[in-house]
Amino acid sequence: MSKIIINGAELELDVTSADQLEAIEAAMKSVSEAMNSDALSKMTAPDMIRAQCRAVFAAFNVIFGDGADTAVFGGRCSLMEAMGAFADLIGEIENQKKLMEDMTSKLKSQASAIKVDTSRAASKAPLAFKPAAKRDPEAIARAVAEILAREPAD
Repeated sequence: MSKIIINGAELELDVTSADQLEAIEAAMKSVSEAMNSDALSKMTAPDMIRAQCRAVFAAFNVIFGDGADTAVFGGRCSLMEAMGAFADLIGEIENQKKLMEDMTSKLKSQASAIKVDTSRAASKAPLAFKPAAKRDPEAIARAVAEILAREPAD
C-alpha cells in the first residue's frame, strides 16, 4: 500500500488489493461513460462542468471511500482541477502497476532459474507434498507477489 498526495490530500492506494483494484476499474468505467455521454452536449457549459466534476468526485469516493472528494477538492467544482487530480490519480495507478509488473517479472525469472531435485525431497515429504518444480513458475511468482504485498500482522 502506498500513500499518495493529490491536491494536498493524503490517500492510500494499493493496486495489488483486489478490492481496491475492483473499485478502480468500476470508477474508471464510470468516469469514461460520464465523459462520453451524449447528455453532455445538451447541457449548458456550467452544467456540463458540474456533471463532469461529479463523475470525478464519485470516482474518488468509490476508490478511496466516502468523503475523499471533499478532502481532495474541498467542495470546489473546477473542471481543470478535477481533470488534473484525475490525471494524477491515473499516473499513480500506472506507477504502481509498473512496479508490480517489474516485481512479477523478476520473480518469474528467479522462479524459473531455480532447479529443484524433487526425487529425494518427495520421498521424505508427506503425501500431500507437490514438488515446486512441477508447478507453473508464473503461479509461483504470483503467489510470492501476493505474499510480499500483504501487510504484516499486528
